[in-house]
Amino acid sequence: MVKIANLLNPQNVIANFMKYTLNDFKVTDRQAFIEFPELLRKNFLDNPEYGENKTLPHFLKELSAFTEDIQDYYENRKQNINADKPDWGTFADIFKVATMYE
Repeated sequence: MVKIANLLNPQNVIANFMKYTLNDFKVTDRQAFIEFPELLRKNFLDNPEYGENKTLPHFLKELSAFTEDIQDYYENRKQNINADKPDWGTFADIFKVATMYE
């Protein structure tokens, strides 16, 4: 698991984006969420085949749909997360899964 204090050290930010993949990066606070969209963008650029929703209108449609279904997602994965009391990680999950949700 990535230690967020090490990840957020300004000297390590560029190296961290080179080192961690979208699936490795854990969003646990606001600062990590600030960095998350850049990692998501980098993933799209490096892996153009990644995801189903490659246009903004499709992405926003599925972002809304997945936000509605996220509690079922957590329950199916046996994660004890209450989507009605979201944290920064919940928001990152919504964005990440919305890229491939249909």
